[in-house]
Amino acid sequence: MSRRPIPASLRWLAFLVALCIAVAAGTGAMMYVETQDQRRIQAEMVSRGDWQRGRSSIKRYGCGSCHVIPGIDGAVGKVGPDLTHVGQRAAIAGSQPNTPKPWRYG
Repeated sequence: MSRRPIPASLRWLAFLVALCIAVAAGTGAMMYVETQDQRRIQAEMVSRGDWQRGRSSIKRYGCGSCHVIPGIDGAVGKVGPDLTHVGQRAAIAGSQPNTPKPWRYG
């Protein structure tokens, strides 16, 4: 039993589809990195670039007793919402806009 050769036009189409997928994946990756950089810059502006300040505040107020907070040891609470991607949410606490304005506990 012999195989039929793949037509050149079909090979060309497969190449174009693969090229489009590669370009889309590359563009998506670049956009993701750029967005993450913008978020990092905004976070540094809000916290004055001091990640330790945020970490110590989370520990001081005991946020991890209610919330899951990535990167904070022991922050595995089950009562409050998971704060894994809180910086990407449009609103927090149901209706409050998620802006750099500090939120006060209590």
